[in-house]
Amino acid sequence: MKLSSRMDGVAPFQVMAILERARALQAEGRDVIHLEVGEPDFATPHAIVEAGRQALADGHTFYTAAQGLPQLREAIAGFYQQRYGVTVDARRIIVTRVRRGPCRLPCPCWSIRMIRC
Repeated sequence: MKLSSRMDGVAPFQVMAILERARALQAEGRDVIHLEVGEPDFATPHAIVEAGRQALADGHTFYTAAQGLPQLREAIAGFYQQRYGVTVDARRIIVTRVRRGPCRLPCPCWSIRMIRC
């Protein structure tokens, strides 16, 4: 397949290049501790795999709401109430997937400071 010459100007995602180099060193027998992409060094626990299978079997195969699952957002609000004594309206909580590069949301949503605003 021939790619557009414009692809030559696109820089690679550097973390993946680091992962590739780390795996090459590992293949050479070097002892490597992976800290580059946040991927665990163990298999997904059986209970999580089974829960995923059950969710698929139950028909949970569509996109979730843009703000995240309401039940999860409620659980997060409950966690902050129990752990920190902070009341947070679940409508102010957004659960989104991790993405490469800087956060595109209008605030650092992973920060406890957002919960207090």
